Amino acid sequence: MSVTTPDDLPREGRLARLRGAPATSGLLVALVTAFVASTLDPDLVERFAKVSARVRAGEVWRLFTASFLHGSLVHIAVNGFALFTIGPTVERLYGRVQFLLIFLLGGAAGFAASTLYVEQPSLGASAGLFALLGVLLGFAVRERARIPRAARRAMIQEILTVAGLNLALGLMVPFIDNAAHAGGFVGGLALGLALQPRGPR
Repeated sequence: MSVTTPDDLPREGRLARLRGAPATSGLLVALVTAFVASTLDPDLVERFAKVSARVRAGEVWRLFTASFLHGSLVHIAVNGFALFTIGPTVERLYGRVQFLLIFLLGGAAGFAASTLYVEQPSLGASAGLFALLGVLLGFAVRERARIPRAARRAMIQEILTVAGLNLALGLMVPFIDNAAHAGGFVGGLALGLALQPRGPR
């Protein structure tokens, strides 16, 4: 069975791709809705962000809910654009259900790493977004026999460059949670090696 790779995807416009990616669109709506809700009720951030002491005390749901919260309009705009860029490709490769699982489980893995290494509260979709990058790397490794060598090399190089630049930025900006990013990326990579991509549609 052949597998659809990013290079095989139709050369349609980004907005057209988003219309063909309902899970990505729905996730974007959920992020915006959560941001508006937290703006109207700031207590939501306190109740659902990753707070290491609270997670260790048993509030494990924070590992999942923190991915839906953002601290500012710039924060959600940057993460929303990244999701808009990466999401449709991952959804096309893995389908709606697995795409959402990757975002949720990868984000939770990221915030679990943050719980271990970062005491400050943390929130944002970027842990799940790093999981989407990680799953694409896992896809490139898992399906290496089915992807042309040059395309696979370019794909891996681009993924590692994007991830590396973002992690480097995190080292220079104190309030960026690099542990969550790294944990999300590793979690996504593991899922990319484990999950079966769907065939072409």
